[in-house]
Amino acid sequence: MKTKQIIWIAAVSLLLSGIFIFLVLNSHQNDPKAFILTGSRFSQAEEQGTTGYDGQFAYYIALEPLSAYHHMDEPGKRYQRILLPMLAWIFSIGDKSLTVPWMLLEINLAAIIITIAILSIMLSERRASPWVALIYIFYIGTLFCLRADLNEPLAMALSLSGWFAYQRRHTAFALLLFALAGLAKEIGLIFPLALAIWELLQRRYQRGLVFIGFCSIPYMVWFLLLRLRWGISTGSLIPTWLPFSGISALKDRSFFIVVGVWILIPAAVFIIFLIKDLIMKIPARWNLETCMLIVNLVFFSIMPYQTWKDPLAIFRSAMPLVIAACIWMAANQRQLLPYITALWASSCILLFITPGMVF
Repeated sequence: MKTKQIIWIAAVSLLLSGIFIFLVLNSHQNDPKAFILTGSRFSQAEEQGTTGYDGQFAYYIALEPLSAYHHMDEPGKRYQRILLPMLAWIFSIGDKSLTVPWMLLEINLAAIIITIAILSIMLSERRASPWVALIYIFYIGTLFCLRADLNEPLAMALSLSGWFAYQRRHTAFALLLFALAGLAKEIGLIFPLALAIWELLQRRYQRGLVFIGFCSIPYMVWFLLLRLRWGISTGSLIPTWLPFSGISALKDRSFFIVVGVWILIPAAVFIIFLIKDLIMKIPARWNLETCMLIVNLVFFSIMPYQTWKDPLAIFRSAMPLVIAACIWMAANQRQLLPYITALWASSCILLFITPGMVF
């Protein structure tokens, strides 16, 4: 794949992201704090106030790293995703109340563009159109993370970069990127776990154990330190164990339809084709991409019950699955690629028709 083509794809993704950011700013008095979605319950300590959304906690940490816990419900859980707010704190110059909102937005924008650029290369290497990578900016999970200053874009940029470095045998660099991805958010550890499982399946036991150990140690150390300081509510971390049983948490029928169309139907298609490949015994299709897809499907299917209650949280949690599935389709089931990606691209409509999100 030519460098010029990568630059064009990155430029188009920047343009599309810029248009989205402009529309949001234009309808919110050009205030970058509109992307934070703060709630008065935490920002002003009003017991009966509004809740806001998760991105506000990254904002509070970036403003006052040592005292932000005063504005949190579960400090141990909120501080776990430390990388994005600390980067915003480090790179914000001057009055942080003015610069931090912009920095959070700029970091996530850069992360999304990097992810699209790397995804385009990985698709091209599997003989699929690199332009399909633009699906990532149209997917509602990505757009909402950009809209709400959430941690997922940074986690996915680091995790996919780690996978890319692993492919090129830059193992040490890949391990570093994966470790940082885990400190951005837990979903950043799904890709290295899948790679570790793949190494073990290939009987490269030492490499597999190194991947599991090195990538998880920073996350686990930070997790234990936070638990000693504040404790962490494990209720939000416990998997449902029975695959897709969390669907029962979707009480609203419209939520079930939305999640069903854009997440559950594609997941069902992937499972059907995986079973088909298993029955037909096609060795060429039991590759790293397949391992990556299976691991992502398993993790997504047993998400904590708390996550299943919020459709937007479901879309966010599916971001690694979307990336892994695109790469798997490019490698093994290219005929599915245009249909599934078109379906995911149409999901952005949901954000545009939700009052206050864009207009």
